[in-house]
Amino acid sequence: MFDGSSIFIGMWVGSMVVFYFALKRLQDTVIQTREEFKHNQTEVNIDGIKDEVLDIIEEVLGNMHTPTAFDHIAGAVGQFVQYKLMRSIKLDEMIDPQLTEGLNTSEI
Repeated sequence: MFDGSSIFIGMWVGSMVVFYFALKRLQDTVIQTREEFKHNQTEVNIDGIKDEVLDIIEEVLGNMHTPTAFDHIAGAVGQFVQYKLMRSIKLDEMIDPQLTEGLNTSEI
């Protein structure tokens, strides 16, 4: 009696009705929350926020130190290890050959 398209259209209309009521409920919730926010709104203490941010900046800058020789050596070793690992996974094979066409693969 019913073919596939009429069943599909019926299910689609039904899902749109459910979707409409869900959106309507969401709209009511948003409106109610907005009204509650308007009534419960408090003043923001900008000076307090500014003081907290300045304290954080002073703490971060106070804990910084000049890089030592060890820091530089560790950075160089890290770059060398990263280079060796990238070469070990054979990056050349992972890149599409059309992208590297005409390039010297030893430079990749």
